[in-house]
Amino acid sequence: KSGQYNERLISIIDPSGRYEKSIPKILNPLDICGYLSLQWMHKIGLLRKEEKTGLLIPISVGSGDNMCSALGVGCVQPGMAVISLGTSGTIFGVSHSPPSSEVAPFADATGRYLPLVCIMSCTAVLNSVLESFFNGKENVEICEDSETKKWTHHDATELAKNYPPGCY
Repeated sequence: KSGQYNERLISIIDPSGRYEKSIPKILNPLDICGYLSLQWMHKIGLLRKEEKTGLLIPISVGSGDNMCSALGVGCVQPGMAVISLGTSGTIFGVSHSPPSSEVAPFADATGRYLPLVCIMSCTAVLNSVLESFFNGKENVEICEDSETKKWTHHDATELAKNYPPGCY
């Protein structure tokens, strides 16, 4: 919430102060944290070996996978949300105010809040839903000869494309 580490928690983790000295400085999302060194410019081919100077290439502050996902899919305004289903399942969205204690209080890649809820083993949940609600049922739309067919994730995805986004 404050853009600072929790000093009380840090002292609980390591009362000696060594841990506190080792943690990185917290920067704002638009800060430049450094510049690409000449060594790396040579190594990745931005400069020829004989060149001794180059343009200053800023290095931006990093961000997390979900924070970058929000930017990548255009979830940049409060009220928008992203659902990501994979090994884990997450739902997150941009907010101007800190989230309640029921959700993870991440910062987004622009300096606002990114409340996030995550469940582990999402793939197992998706498999269970597919098995419980679809398999063993006849589906004329995807079965050419109207025989009972075991549904796949692809089949469920194709069926979902027939419905506009929203809550049902």
